[in-house]
Amino acid sequence: MSTDNANETNFNMWLEARVTTKTRLANEIINSDSVRQELLDKVNPWKEGLTEKADVAIMLGTSPQFSKFEDRVRFTTGLLNDKKVSSVIFTGKSDRETGDQDQAKSAANLAQSQFDVDEKKIHLAGGNNTEENLHTALETIRRELPNTKSVLIISEAPHLLRANVLAQEIFGPQGIESKVLPVDDNTELDTNDPHVITELVKMAVYHHTIENGPEMTTDERRLLKDRFRPIINQLTRQIYAKFKPSSLLQ
Repeated sequence: MSTDNANETNFNMWLEARVTTKTRLANEIINSDSVRQELLDKVNPWKEGLTEKADVAIMLGTSPQFSKFEDRVRFTTGLLNDKKVSSVIFTGKSDRETGDQDQAKSAANLAQSQFDVDEKKIHLAGGNNTEENLHTALETIRRELPNTKSVLIISEAPHLLRANVLAQEIFGPQGIESKVLPVDDNTELDTNDPHVITELVKMAVYHHTIENGPEMTTDERRLLKDRFRPIINQLTRQIYAKFKPSSLLQ
């Protein structure tokens, strides 16, 4: 066997072992309220209260077809109009499921037309998922807002559990302090809420910092995500079937 084939075989073995470990962890989270509560206590980003001031507010992308889109834009622009932040970055690009072409541009248009925001204080970033939203927001900061020292990440509280972990990984090494702020200021999370459970599962699956496992390279994380995507979809269906939500948050 060639060295390349041996390396590929070893990596595939590592990947499958990783998937097995992560799947076991995901099922523990789904099936045990005590495990969920322990994890929630560990990763709770609001242990020391809410922070409402920073240099920049970053709104995570979502489809204009959902009511939470306007809620996020209203909340984010409110921080700007109240002078709690100096600039806002709207994120999000296309979405195959909803047909969106440019979520960030749609948010900027709404901010200007309905919430009277100065165009000069609006910046745009792309991304088709949470991690890409934050990476492209960092690129925007480097290019357009280089003096930024702190950011607020805006979304709903369950989503921010995972976004907070990502933000620490992405902004921390750049010397930028990141905090997360929920649009409804509600930080009381129910461990039987399927949306909360789904975010806990995704967080535990995709991020080594949660389980104190070996750190993954960017390529390894990407491959793990690709391998795990159909499993996550299956687990999400399992979660919503088991906990029977009144409505499915997108």
